[in-house]
Amino acid sequence: MSSLANLGITVLDTDKHELIKSFPVEVVGGTHDFKITLAYLSRDGLGKINERNRRVVWSKELSRQVEEMDENGMAADLAKVLVRDWAGLNVGVLRRMMPVQITKEGITDASVIACDVETATMLMIHAADFAKWIVTVATDPARFMDVQAVPRSAPSKI
Repeated sequence: MSSLANLGITVLDTDKHELIKSFPVEVVGGTHDFKITLAYLSRDGLGKINERNRRVVWSKELSRQVEEMDENGMAADLAKVLVRDWAGLNVGVLRRMMPVQITKEGITDASVIACDVETATMLMIHAADFAKWIVTVATDPARFMDVQAVPRSAPSKI
């Protein structure tokens, strides 16, 4: 029996529990009140997402099969698994994160952007620094040390 087991310590089963925490988001161009709530993602969970988005395709140039990553599928899966909510994201902040064009009248820099999977996915695809930061934070167990595990309502689909 291991020393951890002797102390009554077991590894958290992330299929049954999740760790959720809010973090301030630093955006180019100054400090803003953009805060995002993320779920912790274990190394095993990240590996499963990577595997699900890896595909084998035929390369005409190499005359053989090669593996490639479905980057957009990866971004969508990460957005669904990691992003739980946000507050303070508005058009002005979004403009500092990725190139956007406003086509609807009445939309200003102060217009609030609600949290949804589609928008989170677009941010993961088009705001590279943001996406890299999200994955770095969400896979770092030290950043979630002071968070109590919450039972999942359904098993993880990772």
